[in-house]
Amino acid sequence: MKVLVISGSPKGKYSITYQSAEYLKKHFNQDEFEFIHVGNKVRKYSESSAIEECIEQMVKSDLIIFAYPVYTFLVPYQLARFINSLKKSKKAKLLKDKFATQISTSKYFYDTTAHRYIDENYVDLGLKSLTGLAADMDDLLTTEGRNQLKSFYLNVRFEMENDIYNRSFSVKNKSHAFIYEGKAREVKKKEVYDTVIVTDCSSENKSLRNMINSFISAYKYEIREVNIAEFKFAGGCLGCFDCATDGSCIYKDGFENMLRNEVQNADATILAASIVDHSLGPVFKCYDDRQFCNGHRVLTKGKAVGYILDGHISSERNLQDVIEARSEVGHMYLVGIATSESESNDEITKDIENLAKATAFCLENKLVRPQNFYGVGGMKIFRDLIYVMRGLMKEDHAFYKKHDIYNFPHKQLGMIIKMKLVGMLMSVPAIRRKSRGMMNKIIIKPYKKAINKD
Repeated sequence: MKVLVISGSPKGKYSITYQSAEYLKKHFNQDEFEFIHVGNKVRKYSESSAIEECIEQMVKSDLIIFAYPVYTFLVPYQLARFINSLKKSKKAKLLKDKFATQISTSKYFYDTTAHRYIDENYVDLGLKSLTGLAADMDDLLTTEGRNQLKSFYLNVRFEMENDIYNRSFSVKNKSHAFIYEGKAREVKKKEVYDTVIVTDCSSENKSLRNMINSFISAYKYEIREVNIAEFKFAGGCLGCFDCATDGSCIYKDGFENMLRNEVQNADATILAASIVDHSLGPVFKCYDDRQFCNGHRVLTKGKAVGYILDGHISSERNLQDVIEARSEVGHMYLVGIATSESESNDEITKDIENLAKATAFCLENKLVRPQNFYGVGGMKIFRDLIYVMRGLMKEDHAFYKKHDIYNFPHKQLGMIIKMKLVGMLMSVPAIRRKSRGMMNKIIIKPYKKAINKD
């Protein structure tokens, strides 16, 4: 069997995920493995000739494996850009019905959304998506992890032999040809809250530009715009950890200054983009990945965030999850999403006006809400990771200490002692019989007191 591994890591052969693929090559030597490193050769694989050569290799293969580290909820910018170029090629139709799977490595931080993103794009390309492997970065170092890797590959072979593949992603995204034609109007603005629109809108994208202008008209406060399509990125995040000690990126293109002085200091951020490849597209992916210069620090806590999206968001369940998760992990208040999904200008205008009203209301009333699983679970993964790596991740460690993010269960000594005493008492049959029916009253007592506070 011919296996083609497409490595999406910017680290090339120094990628942990690549080592996993090398392990499979060694232990399943009856199969012929070939590798293409698109992650550290992204400029080359943006050219049509290189993409066509890659497609030819994919067509000759029996199995295609995308191997990548998880970067900010999805794949690295470099792989996202490759996928975008791949889908634009006229030869991409030759890939129909080829088997494909994926291997990712991370610390289990939203590997689920990364895998669904790849699955969705596999379907767009006509590939048959097989069960993937989401591994921990250290799995290859353990016997259990290596056994899981071998089990994954055996299962992939089984699925191929029996033509078993994932049909849950068989519905493609709807095409979106409608162009929103809302008109902007001049309105006097108040300079009270600093609000910024971050967009990659090009001059050709009239629909998105009209949506942005309509939001500016409807919004009651002054607003700034930062167009990241005009920013000269030196490249995508390299995952080099050069920023770990002092927060300074190895690239000297001014991105950190732009991010911190033009975006993150705003009270509210509106992200405006077109839905491309089940995401916000390659430019926004580069922008998101480069925010790793902030490490794992929550520098947007208490801010408001909203989205203006040109496209069909209702058919993008995974993108909806990514949007919610990003706001939760960033401790931001998600005020809403306005889209051009309707083919009625009036309905889209209403959607945009509602987003403008919700953003202003959120800022005026300093709205907050408790985090859900996306934010709490994500931060606990980082909490444990940074604590272990605190010798290297100095900036993150200092931030976590200062903001009491190291809220480990063993630090709740009072609750632990209280629960031990309750457990000892409840182990006495006579006390347990007497307390029946009283436990709920005891539990609710402090909550009753809280009602009368503030």
